[in-house]
Amino acid sequence: MKINFVFTLVLGLVFLISISGVQAFSEGYCVDVQVTDINPTSVELDSEVTVGIQFDNCGDEIPEIINFEIRRFSEDIKIKEPLIINFTESFGYSNSNRFNVYHLYVSKDATPGEYVFEYKLTYGNKDFQITKEDNFSITVIGNEADLNIALVKTDPVIPEVGEEMTLTIRIENFGKGDANSVKAKVDLPFFGTKEAFLGNLETEDDSPAIFTLVPDKSGSFNYNIDITYKDDYGEHKITEKLELNVQSKDKNWFLIFGALLLIILGIIYFYFKRRKKNEQKRS
Repeated sequence: MKINFVFTLVLGLVFLISISGVQAFSEGYCVDVQVTDINPTSVELDSEVTVGIQFDNCGDEIPEIINFEIRRFSEDIKIKEPLIINFTESFGYSNSNRFNVYHLYVSKDATPGEYVFEYKLTYGNKDFQITKEDNFSITVIGNEADLNIALVKTDPVIPEVGEEMTLTIRIENFGKGDANSVKAKVDLPFFGTKEAFLGNLETEDDSPAIFTLVPDKSGSFNYNIDITYKDDYGEHKITEKLELNVQSKDKNWFLIFGALLLIILGIIYFYFKRRKKNEQKRS
């Protein structure tokens, strides 16, 4: 029993001595790191952002070892400076400091969103070392496309039952980014081509989606056009409701007049819609 008591007492003393030693070490050695500046806070694709990091010797002792490491996680962002820096000689006296600037380049193929960088600071001497870990982030913004219908027309203007017709829907990109893999699809209940591939639409560019159809019945038909595309923010789908009038073989002049009126009103609507979009972009 006495041997166990003595052994326990010795272990306790060793523990207290080690704790007091670490505490004294921690009080004597102190290095603080702060991310003080990120410019710009939101960076565009294919551009550069700078990150300023301040290091301060906040202790009474001068550390023998000071290592700083930024842990890169994505190939979309390149860091031009070394990821691991040893700058022990920069702290020749207490209360000294150092300011480092890192230049980060965002590739043109980067995905928009928040990118988090973890960093680790290690300082002390060959016997004791303290590690501090934290992170900073930058936000990558992309260019967003904005597709809208600029014009709808049919050839002939008033299609007839049993006759081939061409439906042309012109799609324009009002956004600041390019739209890729643009596709359009209509759900009209007729035989014919109901899908169109437009390819890529650059900003302020337009292209027609052309559908060849053969109506098998007359009347007024409400239908949807689905437009899908990709931009810097991913895949998108928009749906617009439209109307198509088909006349029978025996011409209904009232229907013809109504259809022409709807076409004229549609042209006026899309004109003012486009004008409003352009005014919003300029403002």
